[in-house]
Amino acid sequence: MKKMEKEIRSFKTNLELRNNDENTSRHICGYAVRFNEPSRYIGWYETIAPTAITDETLRSSDIFMTFDHHEDNFLARSRFGEGTLNLELREDGLYFDFECPDTAFGNDIMSKVQRGELDECSFAFSIDPEDNTADTWCREADGRTCRTINHIARLYDCSIVRTGAYGTTSVSKRAQDKIEQLDAEVLASLQERIDDMNNIEAQFADVTTEEE
Repeated sequence: MKKMEKEIRSFKTNLELRNNDENTSRHICGYAVRFNEPSRYIGWYETIAPTAITDETLRSSDIFMTFDHHEDNFLARSRFGEGTLNLELREDGLYFDFECPDTAFGNDIMSKVQRGELDECSFAFSIDPEDNTADTWCREADGRTCRTINHIARLYDCSIVRTGAYGTTSVSKRAQDKIEQLDAEVLASLQERIDDMNNIEAQFADVTTEEE
Protein backbone atom coordinates (compact mmCIF):
# COMPACT_ATOMS: atom_id res chain seq x y z
CA MET A 1 0.00 0.00 0.00
CA LYS A 2 1.31 3.42 -0.99
CA LYS A 3 1.82 5.99 1.78
CA MET A 4 -0.61 8.91 1.80
CA GLU A 5 1.11 12.27 1.39
CA LYS A 6 -0.04 15.31 3.34
CA GLU A 7 -1.00 18.40 1.37
CA ILE A 8 -1.77 21.87 2.76
CA ARG A 9 -4.00 24.57 1.28
CA SER A 10 -4.79 28.05 2.60
CA PHE A 11 -7.35 30.73 1.70
CA LYS A 12 -8.99 33.87 2.99
CA THR A 13 -12.12 33.45 5.09
CA ASN A 14 -14.30 35.38 7.51
CA LEU A 15 -13.40 34.38 11.04
CA GLU A 16 -16.14 35.36 13.47
CA LEU A 17 -16.64 35.49 17.19
CA ARG A 18 -20.13 34.16 17.87
CA ASN A 19 -22.09 36.62 20.00
CA ASN A 20 -24.87 35.98 22.46
CA ASP A 21 -27.35 38.34 24.11
CA GLU A 22 -25.17 39.08 27.15
CA ASN A 23 -21.64 39.35 25.82
CA THR A 24 -19.18 38.11 23.28
CA SER A 25 -18.67 34.39 23.63
CA ARG A 26 -15.39 32.59 23.21
CA HIS A 27 -16.64 30.71 20.14
CA ILE A 28 -14.67 31.23 16.93
CA CYS A 29 -16.31 30.04 13.73
CA GLY A 30 -15.74 30.13 9.99
CA TYR A 31 -15.03 27.96 6.98
CA ALA A 32 -12.13 25.53 6.96
CA VAL A 33 -12.79 24.46 3.35
CA ARG A 34 -14.73 26.10 0.53
CA PHE A 35 -16.27 23.93 -2.17
CA ASN A 36 -16.25 24.88 -5.86
CA GLU A 37 -14.02 27.88 -5.19
CA PRO A 38 -11.09 28.01 -7.63
CA SER A 39 -7.72 28.63 -6.09
CA ARG A 40 -5.25 31.21 -7.25
CA TYR A 41 -2.32 29.82 -9.20
CA ILE A 42 -0.34 27.35 -7.03
CA GLY A 43 1.47 25.62 -9.86
CA TRP A 44 -2.02 24.81 -11.17
CA TYR A 45 -5.58 25.97 -10.45
CA GLU A 46 -7.47 23.81 -7.99
CA THR A 47 -11.07 23.29 -6.87
CA ILE A 48 -12.41 21.21 -4.00
CA ALA A 49 -15.55 19.37 -5.10
CA PRO A 50 -18.51 18.98 -2.68
CA THR A 51 -17.94 15.22 -2.81
CA ALA A 52 -14.41 15.62 -1.44
CA ILE A 53 -15.42 15.59 2.24
CA THR A 54 -18.19 13.45 3.67
CA ASP A 55 -19.43 12.58 7.14
CA GLU A 56 -17.38 9.39 6.83
CA THR A 57 -14.26 11.50 6.23
CA LEU A 58 -14.89 13.36 9.48
CA ARG A 59 -15.63 10.16 11.42
CA SER A 60 -12.41 8.54 10.23
CA SER A 61 -10.12 11.53 10.90
CA ASP A 62 -8.50 12.92 14.05
CA ILE A 63 -8.64 16.65 13.30
CA PHE A 64 -6.93 19.40 15.29
CA MET A 65 -7.76 23.10 15.25
CA THR A 66 -4.36 24.77 15.25
CA PHE A 67 -2.55 28.01 14.65
CA ASP A 68 -0.13 27.86 11.70
CA HIS A 69 -0.43 24.05 11.75
CA HIS A 70 1.40 23.64 15.06
CA GLU A 71 -0.30 20.67 16.73
CA ASP A 72 1.75 20.97 19.91
CA ASN A 73 -0.40 23.92 20.97
CA PHE A 74 -3.86 23.28 19.54
CA LEU A 75 -7.14 25.10 20.17
CA ALA A 76 -9.69 22.30 19.76
CA ARG A 77 -9.95 18.74 18.48
CA SER A 78 -12.44 16.50 16.70
CA ARG A 79 -11.43 12.92 17.37
CA PHE A 80 -13.24 10.72 14.85
CA GLY A 81 -16.33 12.93 14.84
CA GLU A 82 -16.44 13.86 18.53
CA GLY A 83 -14.73 16.48 20.67
CA THR A 84 -14.39 20.21 21.22
CA LEU A 85 -14.10 21.05 17.50
CA ASN A 86 -17.50 21.09 15.85
CA LEU A 87 -17.41 20.48 12.12
CA GLU A 88 -20.45 20.87 9.89
CA LEU A 89 -20.71 19.99 6.22
CA ARG A 90 -22.62 22.67 4.32
CA GLU A 91 -23.43 23.06 0.65
CA ASP A 92 -20.59 25.53 0.17
CA GLY A 93 -17.94 24.00 2.40
CA LEU A 94 -16.79 22.65 5.76
CA TYR A 95 -17.79 24.97 8.62
CA PHE A 96 -16.12 24.91 12.03
CA ASP A 97 -17.06 26.20 15.47
CA PHE A 98 -15.03 25.86 18.66
CA GLU A 99 -14.78 27.48 22.07
CA CYS A 100 -11.39 29.12 22.37
CA PRO A 101 -9.57 27.84 25.48
CA ASP A 102 -9.19 30.27 28.38
CA THR A 103 -5.40 30.23 28.25
CA ALA A 104 -2.75 32.80 27.39
CA PHE A 105 -2.47 31.25 23.92
CA GLY A 106 -6.25 31.08 23.44
CA ASN A 107 -6.74 34.66 24.63
CA ASP A 108 -4.05 35.88 22.23
CA ILE A 109 -5.81 34.18 19.29
CA MET A 110 -9.18 35.64 20.36
CA SER A 111 -7.72 39.12 20.62
CA LYS A 112 -6.21 38.92 17.13
CA VAL A 113 -9.48 37.64 15.64
CA GLN A 114 -11.42 40.45 17.35
CA ARG A 115 -9.04 43.04 15.90
CA GLY A 116 -9.33 41.50 12.43
CA GLU A 117 -5.65 40.60 12.32
CA LEU A 118 -6.39 36.96 11.52
CA ASP A 119 -8.72 36.28 8.61
CA GLU A 120 -7.21 33.28 6.86
CA CYS A 121 -7.57 29.54 7.31
CA SER A 122 -5.79 26.47 6.08
CA PHE A 123 -6.39 22.74 6.07
CA ALA A 124 -4.13 19.70 5.81
CA PHE A 125 -5.34 16.59 4.03
CA SER A 126 -4.40 13.47 2.10
CA ILE A 127 -5.98 11.67 -0.79
CA ASP A 128 -5.72 7.94 -1.35
CA PRO A 129 -2.84 7.39 -3.82
CA GLU A 130 -4.49 4.16 -4.98
CA ASP A 131 -7.81 5.85 -5.77
CA ASN A 132 -7.67 6.88 -9.41
CA THR A 133 -10.85 8.93 -9.00
CA ALA A 134 -9.58 10.94 -6.00
CA ASP A 135 -8.60 13.85 -8.22
CA THR A 136 -9.08 14.89 -11.83
CA TRP A 137 -6.53 16.77 -13.91
CA CYS A 138 -6.98 18.55 -17.21
CA ARG A 139 -5.27 21.06 -19.46
CA GLU A 140 -7.66 23.80 -20.54
CA ALA A 141 -7.71 25.29 -24.04
CA ASP A 142 -5.99 28.43 -22.70
CA GLY A 143 -3.11 26.31 -21.38
CA ARG A 144 -4.11 26.36 -17.71
CA THR A 145 -3.55 23.19 -15.71
CA CYS A 146 -6.58 22.49 -13.49
CA ARG A 147 -7.13 19.97 -10.71
CA THR A 148 -10.38 18.98 -9.06
CA ILE A 149 -10.15 17.10 -5.76
CA ASN A 150 -13.05 14.65 -5.68
CA HIS A 151 -12.31 12.54 -2.59
CA ILE A 152 -10.25 13.35 0.51
CA ALA A 153 -9.22 10.26 2.44
CA ARG A 154 -8.09 12.00 5.63
CA LEU A 155 -8.16 15.44 7.22
CA TYR A 156 -5.33 16.26 9.66
CA ASP A 157 -6.12 19.75 10.82
CA CYS A 158 -7.90 23.01 10.25
CA SER A 159 -5.69 25.95 11.04
CA ILE A 160 -5.95 29.68 11.56
CA VAL A 161 -2.95 31.10 9.72
CA ARG A 162 -1.21 34.42 9.27
CA THR A 163 -0.75 34.14 5.51
CA GLY A 164 -2.72 32.20 2.96
CA ALA A 165 -5.10 33.33 0.21
CA TYR A 166 -5.14 29.72 -0.96
CA GLY A 167 -1.51 30.17 -1.87
CA THR A 168 0.17 28.14 0.84
CA THR A 169 0.66 24.72 -0.63
CA SER A 170 2.54 21.55 0.11
CA VAL A 171 2.69 19.67 -3.18
CA SER A 172 2.45 15.88 -3.21
CA LYS A 173 4.56 13.71 -5.51
CA ARG A 174 1.30 12.53 -7.07
CA ALA A 175 0.52 16.12 -8.11
CA GLN A 176 3.99 16.62 -9.51
CA ASP A 177 3.71 13.37 -11.49
CA LYS A 178 0.31 14.42 -12.88
CA ILE A 179 1.67 17.76 -14.07
CA GLU A 180 4.63 16.05 -15.71
CA GLN A 181 2.22 13.62 -17.39
CA LEU A 182 0.08 16.48 -18.72
CA ASP A 183 3.19 18.28 -19.97
CA ALA A 184 4.33 15.13 -21.74
CA GLU A 185 0.91 14.69 -23.34
CA VAL A 186 0.91 18.31 -24.55
CA LEU A 187 4.41 17.94 -26.00
CA ALA A 188 3.45 14.66 -27.68
CA SER A 189 0.35 16.29 -29.18
CA LEU A 190 2.39 19.28 -30.34
CA GLN A 191 5.00 17.00 -31.90
CA GLU A 192 2.24 15.05 -33.66
CA ARG A 193 0.88 18.28 -35.15
CA ILE A 194 4.36 19.31 -36.29
CA ASP A 195 4.87 15.91 -37.92
CA ASP A 196 1.49 16.22 -39.67
CA MET A 197 2.41 19.66 -40.99
CA ASN A 198 5.79 18.39 -42.18
CA ASN A 199 4.07 15.51 -43.97
CA ILE A 200 1.63 17.90 -45.65
CA GLU A 201 4.48 20.19 -46.73
CA ALA A 202 6.41 17.19 -48.08
CA GLN A 203 3.37 15.97 -50.03
CA PHE A 204 2.80 19.47 -51.41
CA ALA A 205 6.45 19.69 -52.45
CA ASP A 206 6.17 16.33 -54.23
CA VAL A 207 3.07 17.46 -56.12
CA THR A 208 4.75 20.72 -57.11
CA THR A 209 7.81 18.85 -58.37
CA GLU A 210 5.66 16.47 -60.45
CA GLU A 211 3.79 19.40 -62.05
CA GLU A 212 7.07 21.04 -63.02
